[in-house]
Amino acid sequence: MRITETEYNNSVAKEFEKIINAPDNSEFNLWFEYDLFCQVNMWFVISIINSLPIKKKVFAVYTSYLDKTSKQFWNGFGPANSDELKVCYANRIPLSEADINLGQQLWKAYKNGNLDELTNLSKHQSFVFPYLQEVVKAHIDRFPKDGTTGRPEKVIEDITKNISTDFYKVFTEFWNRESIYGFGDIQLKSLYDKVMLYR
Repeated sequence: MRITETEYNNSVAKEFEKIINAPDNSEFNLWFEYDLFCQVNMWFVISIINSLPIKKKVFAVYTSYLDKTSKQFWNGFGPANSDELKVCYANRIPLSEADINLGQQLWKAYKNGNLDELTNLSKHQSFVFPYLQEVVKAHIDRFPKDGTTGRPEKVIEDITKNISTDFYKVFTEFWNRESIYGFGDIQLKSLYDKVMLYR
């Protein structure tokens, strides 16, 4: 689903303006999920918050009500009820200066396409980024050094070869296998179209 510039300004830009214009002693609660898409967005928001010349408290709010073995683990807040969301908030994790700096460094490395730096940064231990190595590996697997097809495309190729070429079936199966990416239908559709073009 595409949005207009007006819709973007009303729904997204205004939220960034709230962050940028936050008063001194603000508290930021970052409701992000563990998957790659959400983590990258969280790194970006942390980099904005870190640039603010104010005193602040920053917390990460995760889907702590889910067990890592749950099939819904990478799917995030969507299926959560209000009690489960309260548990998530109660279990929020404070970010230290080191965590904030790590988030900013992760964003910079991601933005610059510096995969080696991302790999090095992923070795840092932090309660704020509990699945950092897995998420960074998933990202790096998108860009094999030997120039072969990336991990998401390989999975789509396998699905279209062995299960179905119907996009919605491909999307569902991709989420079953690779929900760590957090790709929505628009993101996956562009990869799917590329795979189908060269099939």
